[in-house]
Amino acid sequence: MPLILFILLILPLNVYPSFYKMEVWEVLKGKGEPKYFVDPESKKLHSTYQYIESLMEVESEGRNITTPEKNVRDVSYGPLQIRCKTAKWMGYKKSCNTLRYAENSIPVAVKYALMLLKKHRYNVKKSASAYNAGTPTLRNSRYTKKVLALLSSL
Repeated sequence: MPLILFILLILPLNVYPSFYKMEVWEVLKGKGEPKYFVDPESKKLHSTYQYIESLMEVESEGRNITTPEKNVRDVSYGPLQIRCKTAKWMGYKKSCNTLRYAENSIPVAVKYALMLLKKHRYNVKKSASAYNAGTPTLRNSRYTKKVLALLSSL
């Protein structure tokens, strides 16, 4: 009996990341976004879904977590670690506490990531850097390298 209880407690940890990926897929399907794009810097063809998936993996390893930001009076929410201030700027109308639920945080985070991708003309390095730091910067090149490595491996 304890073994079954243990398995039931562990199972959701393995199931949730794929659920979040499905949620990202549903958001992208509904947006009518391009399925693929060419990064002007690397000249590689990338999938929009894989780009978002790479961001999610680097941000939270696909887990739904809430993280206080260092030196900022804000919190990051969900698998894509969207900040409340950013979500509100993107038109999120509900309370910040509702961003704790992936079904609320994923759509607004995907919308933000896609907006940055378009703004930076599908340059993965610049848009990933902007997603992480607010503006493209050289200071977070380790983050950008992780996103690029994951994107290349998918």
